Amino acid sequence: MNRHSLRVLEFEKIRHRVRERCLTDEAAAAIRRERVRTEAGAIRAMLDRVEVLKSCLATTVDFPDLSFPAVTAILDRVAKEGTVLEPPEIARIALFASSSHALHRYLRAAADAAGTATRLASFIGDHPPVRPIYERLFRYVDPDGSVREREIPQLRAIRGEILRAQQDLQKSAVSLAQRDDVKRLLSTSVPTQRDGRTVLALKADHRGKLHGIVHEVSGSGATVFVEPEDLVARNNAVVEAENRYRNELLRIMRDLSSFCRGAIGTLRDTRALAVDIDLVLCRARFARDYGCERANPGVERLLLRGARHPLLGDAAVPINVDMPDGKRVLIVTGPNTGGKTVTLKTIGLLALMNQFGLEIPAGPGSEVPVFTGVFADIGDEQSIEQNLSTFSGHMRNIARILNHADDTSLVLLDELGSGTDPEEGGALAMAILDELLARRPFTVVTTHHGRLKHYGFTHPQALNASVEFDSDSLRPTYHIIPGVPGSSHAVEIASQMGILRSVTSQAKAYLAGEEYDTGRIIRRLTDREQELHRQEQEIRRRECVIDQEARGFAARAQDLERREQEVRSGRLRELEQWASEARSRLENLVREIREGELTKEKTQAVKAFIAEIGDDLGRERDSAATPARSVAGRDRPSAEVPDPAATLDDSRPSEGVAVRLRSSGKEGVVQRRGKGTTWIVQLGPVRLPVEEHDLVPIRLREEDPSVSYAGASAGDHAPSLELDLRGYRLEDALAAVERQIDRALLSGLRDFGIVHGMGEGVLQQGVRELLREHPHVAAFEYARPEEGGFGKTDVHLR
Repeated sequence: MNRHSLRVLEFEKIRHRVRERCLTDEAAAAIRRERVRTEAGAIRAMLDRVEVLKSCLATTVDFPDLSFPAVTAILDRVAKEGTVLEPPEIARIALFASSSHALHRYLRAAADAAGTATRLASFIGDHPPVRPIYERLFRYVDPDGSVREREIPQLRAIRGEILRAQQDLQKSAVSLAQRDDVKRLLSTSVPTQRDGRTVLALKADHRGKLHGIVHEVSGSGATVFVEPEDLVARNNAVVEAENRYRNELLRIMRDLSSFCRGAIGTLRDTRALAVDIDLVLCRARFARDYGCERANPGVERLLLRGARHPLLGDAAVPINVDMPDGKRVLIVTGPNTGGKTVTLKTIGLLALMNQFGLEIPAGPGSEVPVFTGVFADIGDEQSIEQNLSTFSGHMRNIARILNHADDTSLVLLDELGSGTDPEEGGALAMAILDELLARRPFTVVTTHHGRLKHYGFTHPQALNASVEFDSDSLRPTYHIIPGVPGSSHAVEIASQMGILRSVTSQAKAYLAGEEYDTGRIIRRLTDREQELHRQEQEIRRRECVIDQEARGFAARAQDLERREQEVRSGRLRELEQWASEARSRLENLVREIREGELTKEKTQAVKAFIAEIGDDLGRERDSAATPARSVAGRDRPSAEVPDPAATLDDSRPSEGVAVRLRSSGKEGVVQRRGKGTTWIVQLGPVRLPVEEHDLVPIRLREEDPSVSYAGASAGDHAPSLELDLRGYRLEDALAAVERQIDRALLSGLRDFGIVHGMGEGVLQQGVRELLREHPHVAAFEYARPEEGGFGKTDVHLR
């Protein structure tokens, strides 16, 4: 890829930000060396992998705490026979291996949650068997590289010997220094250390009065550091113990180094796998952080939807760029500081990012072809050292571009034809575009030349575009308007920059006298096109609003249909229960008649039973004949909140009367008199006996005849669609499941979920044993991975 283009498009800054997201030093080094790809297959393969890992990052699976120290040089060293590693080096190998294993486990779990496990397995296989390796290494060293003395009996024993020897030495040294005949000879009575041995600070005047080994003389010569003869043996005991410790530690490190050498193949495979994953993961993290989307592979079309320059951050204004099939030149015009150059850089940089295996900061549906070369002539190419003017520098770059560009290239030319006489510059610019059209690269140019605006109208393979300018605020908006050229608005911008009003007024006068008829036509066309563009945007905005409302209505309709089905199911269960009770009573009556004499009392009981069945059927027919509630009635507020359409009635309850319960505020309809002072009241899908003193008759306002109480809220007795048992003790959890099943059966709910978590499995096993033995449970199974997996059980009732 052209190095000059990589520099002017600032691609290295993107490369640096990708490297910052690497977990391993090896992957960061590989990103630094990696080239921009030009093979469509390699680009597609990398983007496939980035898409999978990006989906993993979007799950709720917690990302592990990882540390990947540099291990390449350490593995190369330990591979050589006889090499003994230091404890920090052993710790680095163990830490790298354990982090690699943890990262692999995370990706497997996250891919299961995201539904991309199969795609992940296509490029990330099984992890090398590294767990026994890092577990053994961590038995001897901590992650920070310190030796785990307390876990190693031999070192722990020797460390105890060292401490005892040091205590004995210190005690003897202090005792000697406190003796009256020695204390007067010393500069200080506190023992000190020299060359790892405990010594006393003897005054130089008393040299020879204390027998021992001289280790050092102070800089002033006033103090001599002497190891008395009484301390030599004790110092030697400390040194000998420390030597035994070092020898034992060396033996352990030699064994661990040999162990790593024997597992060098597995360790290198682990490093390679971690680096391969990291090369994809750093791209996925970049895509997540910058809100990127994968671009579709374009062939004859370049399309960017809502593209943002990634280096501008929140200041970036999304732009739309479309070069459809058959168009090869896009001519962008408009005011200075209006965003033309940023548009060029955005197009070029996003093309390079796509071919580097990165998703791009643009909306879904963008299409970017694969280019064999990206050529850019952007900015001031003036060079004093090479004796090049601005115009000469541009021409040299364009000459190189014309020599290399073909139909698989992207060419970006900023301010084409500028820096020289406008007439000659315009003619040269058109000739350059003629040559580029013959070579057929995708070409985007910015210009102020009026001739190039005409060029965009007159050539079928070229099209115009402009950066929008707000005529009210006299400032650019940085949006791209396709199809029309734009004015430079030089006078307006000069006025904003502080040029005298007299100067800008005179400039406008000159323009009024010199503007060509075609210039006025283009201006009018531009204004008209901008107005159409604004209208089109407003229409699209309204379409989005309408589409959202339509989806909302559809979801509401589905919810209403589900609720209606639940009500019907509840009614059906009530009828089944009534039929079952009637059948039992009838069987009892028949048995009594068969077993005994037919009496008048038995005959009356049969007639009363038949009359009661007739009354119940009549009430059911009346209820079925009642018109269904409207949609508004179905979505009325919960009965706990008094309905403004209902007012209190002073009459006593009777069959068919609407009532409100004093105790709960729920509303229902009286069905019939119960036993004693109770009434049977229909509350939603449930019939309950209620004491008469708890009932308050209400009447409905005539203007709201659609309200009925068949769907009144079940309040605290309603079953849950998802019962969460996390944090429960087993006994409480099983009781909650029993209540949930009972409430579900009463309300007609056939399917619900139970969240029990995984943990140690006690709660999970207890719940599933209860479900397996419950007579009303038809089936149960674990939820799908994206809905909870083994931490949730879906239940289906009979």
